[in-house]
Amino acid sequence: MKWFATEQQVRFSLGLAVVAVLIVTGGGIHIGVQSYMKLQEVRAEELRKDPKQLAMLNMMKNIGGEKVVEEYEQRRRGLQPEFADYLSFRVSQLGEWNPPWPLVFWIGEIFIAAAIAGGLIFQARNVQSALAEQTTPHDAEENS
Repeated sequence: MKWFATEQQVRFSLGLAVVAVLIVTGGGIHIGVQSYMKLQEVRAEELRKDPKQLAMLNMMKNIGGEKVVEEYEQRRRGLQPEFADYLSFRVSQLGEWNPPWPLVFWIGEIFIAAAIAGGLIFQARNVQSALAEQTTPHDAEENS
């Protein structure tokens, strides 16, 4: 990357940092949404292979009772996950997290990645400024 920036004479600026933050944020959101959509496709394929699962799920919904409702919700999350269910699955290895915490983790993950991207651009900007200050007019003529 350093070679590319030097060859293209990239000027590290606030605008470049904003673009980097937007790209990382958009990329993180895109990856999350695409992963969720892939999960939905897999679950829909499972339901197409065994449509009895959905019929049983709908029957459970009409029975009622506290334990049945819990069982219904658990099976629904497995067969027809919503985005919140997908986010809960992502953090399930860290323990049982009720909404809104999985969403908070995901937003935090994207925020940290975007902050790192912006920070790296600012660090490169500071390095570029320091190098420019060290270069004397005589050095600039020799490099031309």
